[in-house]
Amino acid sequence: RLKKSLAKQLEVILSASLNAIIIADETGDITMFNSSAHNIFGFEPEDVIGKKLSDTIIPEQFRDMHEKGLKKYLETGLHNVLKKRIEIEGLHQQGHCFPIEMEIIPIIDQEKTTFCAFIRDITERNHQQAALKETADNLTALIDTANAPIFGIDTEGLVNEWNQTAELITGYSKVEVLGRNLVESFITEDYKVSVKGVLDEALKGRETANYAFPLYSKTNARIDVLLNSS
Repeated sequence: RLKKSLAKQLEVILSASLNAIIIADETGDITMFNSSAHNIFGFEPEDVIGKKLSDTIIPEQFRDMHEKGLKKYLETGLHNVLKKRIEIEGLHQQGHCFPIEMEIIPIIDQEKTTFCAFIRDITERNHQQAALKETADNLTALIDTANAPIFGIDTEGLVNEWNQTAELITGYSKVEVLGRNLVESFITEDYKVSVKGVLDEALKGRETANYAFPLYSKTNARIDVLLNSS
């Protein structure tokens, strides 16, 4: 009775999981395919249970690698992907491939091995990451080509952005300044405290407009600037 109760609880947990959970035996045959697996891959459980992973949800280009990896593990115990979170592609019932994140856990019981795979569809996440990268790339291009000198610092005061106009007016290339302390390296002694105060305020979210101070170029020429920090 206890075993039946535990089995029922496990069945409920597997069915309710937001992750696709697929269990396969050591021959690669699917023995369990939960509802989230159906939602992600499109297959009905009865259409895949008893069939091989390589004949159902694994794209053709990965099937040989899967078969060789399974054989290697069963013969030697060595593996490259087990107990690791990896990104690969899955095959949908309608025939298209899509990106998935997967972790496979081997379960050894009485010298028999089964494999439990936890899978989620990362199509939307990848789209969001691509959109964020495009936005970041566009912002970087905008900063780098701006007519005004633009620089950035991190919370330690170290330079992490230095656009082309900043290079032009100071004579220092971006490579030369990245990672250096802006105030300590490029601000004269009589302005170090005040400039640091302005930048510290910016890092706390308080903006400063039209703060005047001199910069000195690589050739020691004085350049009077107005700083707007945010």
